[in-house]
Amino acid sequence: MSTQAQSRAARKLSVHVDEHGGFHVIQLGEALPKPAAISLREQTERQAARLRQQAVDEAAVQVGRWTLSMAALCAAALRRGEAEGRGAPRETYVSS
Repeated sequence: MSTQAQSRAARKLSVHVDEHGGFHVIQLGEALPKPAAISLREQTERQAARLRQQAVDEAAVQVGRWTLSMAALCAAALRRGEAEGRGAPRETYVSS
């Protein structure tokens, strides 16, 4: 459950740049986040970015495989049509 507090007064914010070049926006008067919490958050964000990229890469592989299988099916159908056009006997499949 979440509640929202609305205030008409503008909040005074401060921007802190850490030693790694990260920006942290905090309200004036608040304590700066602890470096361990910052590095954990940054590590989590980097890991999430890697996982997103991995998912994109895996999707691209699946699309590539599907494209190759469709191309193989089209090529087989084309060869079959050409063979039938030359009068070659039609292949028949018997199911058991």
